[in-house]
Amino acid sequence: MRAFYAELDANKKDQIAGRQLQILQNYQRTRAKKLWLSDATEVFELIKDVA
Repeated sequence: MRAFYAELDANKKDQIAGRQLQILQNYQRTRAKKLWLSDATEVFELIKDVA
C-alpha cells in the first residue's frame, strides 16, 4: 500500500495493483465475482480515503 501511494508513475502503480490482485484472486472463491485490475486500484483508493 505504501508503495502504491508513493509511486508517481501510473504504469508502476498498475504493476503494484496487479500483484495485489493476483494475491486476492488466490484467496477468492471460485464462484465469487471475477476481480479486475480496476477493482484492486479502486480498493487502494477507498482505503486511502479512510486512512
